[in-house]
Amino acid sequence: MLQKLFHKALLIGISVVIGSMLNQAAFAQNQTDTIQNTLDTLASLNQGGLVRDCDSRITMYLAPGNPQTNRQVILANTRKFDLTEKYLAKDWNTITQGDQFSCTAFSVSFAITIQRNIDNFFLKKQEPLVQFNPFFVFNISKSKYADPFKSNCKFGISYIDAFLTVRDRGIPLMSKNTVRNNCSDMPTYKMLSEAGKNKIQIFQRPFCTKDNFKAILIDTPFHPICISVFLNSEYDAAMDFNSGKWTKKGNPVSNRMHAMLVVGYNDERNAFKVMDWQGSEKGDNGFLWMDYALIEDPRIVFDAFICSHGSEYLDPLVGARAGSVMDESYEKPSALENELLNSQFVNDKISFWIKSGYQTMKDQFRIDCNYVSGKQGRATFRISNRYTAEIIKDDILLSEGKAFAFTYKNIDYKFRLLEVDYRGKNILKQAAIIQFDRKKHI
Repeated sequence: MLQKLFHKALLIGISVVIGSMLNQAAFAQNQTDTIQNTLDTLASLNQGGLVRDCDSRITMYLAPGNPQTNRQVILANTRKFDLTEKYLAKDWNTITQGDQFSCTAFSVSFAITIQRNIDNFFLKKQEPLVQFNPFFVFNISKSKYADPFKSNCKFGISYIDAFLTVRDRGIPLMSKNTVRNNCSDMPTYKMLSEAGKNKIQIFQRPFCTKDNFKAILIDTPFHPICISVFLNSEYDAAMDFNSGKWTKKGNPVSNRMHAMLVVGYNDERNAFKVMDWQGSEKGDNGFLWMDYALIEDPRIVFDAFICSHGSEYLDPLVGARAGSVMDESYEKPSALENELLNSQFVNDKISFWIKSGYQTMKDQFRIDCNYVSGKQGRATFRISNRYTAEIIKDDILLSEGKAFAFTYKNIDYKFRLLEVDYRGKNILKQAAIIQFDRKKHI
């Protein structure tokens, strides 16, 4: 009797276990089906590699103001301009997205690459052209999200994702051992350590107009421009059949959002030169030529950004990094030869404000503000040569109303802290209000 009861209980137990396993398997399959359906739905909603951020998230991280340029730039004097001729390796088009939706990471990485090569050129560093790693930016940016987005390479990232990765984690150089087309691959400690040496500090939105884009490109420090684009069949035809020339607007497709990089322009073509990463067999050896009218049409170009690995503050009034226009026939801007050319001084005076942790460019000088105390009414600064990085004076401690006087290249300057007060959008952070005077020797 006991033996029969035991066998019956055993059979019941086995049935319960088997039933539970079958239910778990069915549940797991349902989860898999749900995830796959979600992926399929999202993939159909966004067929491009750029994810669009909401304005509230963008403005949370943007540096204040709009990038301005030197008001003395004369666009008519420069009919064409190309940052890639000097500041990008010729084999750039061998680095492609492949099957990854990583265009945003490529746009940001190549913008920083060009800027670093420009800085090395003007600082006379005898170094080969560098190339930063877009795959690192893509993988790190995706890693903060949960699966299935983290490990699925068909889902892109936003510009804010990419900017914050390079601002907080940095970006390493490309190497022979770089893993491509595997968005789950995580960097080594050595790569993370190298990345930390190359960070951006700020990113801003320029106005999407033809003349503003031109001025940002040709005015020091020669910013490439990251753009957000709605693609359509006209883009496809340009890259496949029309030697990279995109002239007609066509009908934009709202779920085909793509990131690219403006690196130059040509008035004869009536177009901007744009980097895409589909390979040298596409477009004009990998480049796209976008008609000027497309840049100003929000149905095509719906957003744009510039970024910098320096920490300079782009003044919303005059432009912190404004300077002389580069003449390609010389190795350095004319301001290095004569600091009075293209001067920002008006009647030998400049007035401006700057906050702690930022820097600004005034004529040949770079001015760093290291500390501002409203309670104590004082601030500390460093003044250096913006072109050569020569430190003219460090740890300048000024109280309100006090000035620091110095002579540089036979010109007397007086740098005065007028007051500490609130300025800009961040009303909780005080700024140093400065008057900068000069007296030329006769």
